[in-house]
Amino acid sequence: MTTIIDEQKWQSFISHVANGNSEFIVELIDEYLVQLNDTLQQIEQAIAIEDFAQVRSCAHMLKGSSPSLGGVQLGELFAKLEAAAKLSDLPQLRQYFSKVEIMAIAVREDLQERQHNMVK
Repeated sequence: MTTIIDEQKWQSFISHVANGNSEFIVELIDEYLVQLNDTLQQIEQAIAIEDFAQVRSCAHMLKGSSPSLGGVQLGELFAKLEAAAKLSDLPQLRQYFSKVEIMAIAVREDLQERQHNMVK
């Protein structure tokens, strides 16, 4: 199975953050996925109205939370999105947001599969 989640970060999350508590892990994944979906919608709306400060704020939040669950590549894309928003670079924002959306789908699917395997 090809994984989009960084295994080392994932194992660190399981052992250090959640202490191996599968119920807690499932709950944190649920919360992260809700936050991811909501924030992606906010970013999309902010890009549409060229609200660069809002894009920056939203991207900054997910830049930090995504890697903690192993979504390192997604976190890096949010960092690029944040930088483009800081420069008010609309073409770059659109380009990075497109990549973020694709990566977010992969991260979501991977985390949901891991979540499903924990509740078996």
